[in-house]
Amino acid sequence: MPKYYVRSGHLERIVTADAPREAAYLALERGKGEEIDEHFFYVDERGFRGPTPKDECIHSDFIPLHIFSAKEIYYTTGEDGGMEFDEDNTD
Repeated sequence: MPKYYVRSGHLERIVTADAPREAAYLALERGKGEEIDEHFFYVDERGFRGPTPKDECIHSDFIPLHIFSAKEIYYTTGEDGGMEFDEDNTD
């Protein structure tokens, strides 16, 4: 499984997952109590990318490969409370 670097607000986690969206969900689960960005999760295999809470802008070299809306990650659960991921739509 690939290793992903996930950033959202003050949350920074390195997780292994089958897909970037799954990595964002796992980071959210493991970061309970940490302040997260209310809008986005930034996921990349190259290192932590995307803005930090103190950044006003980011350099184009640090734009992450995958950006997910926070709402999408919050509601990525199945009827039984488990995770559901569409492997064809992971970007």
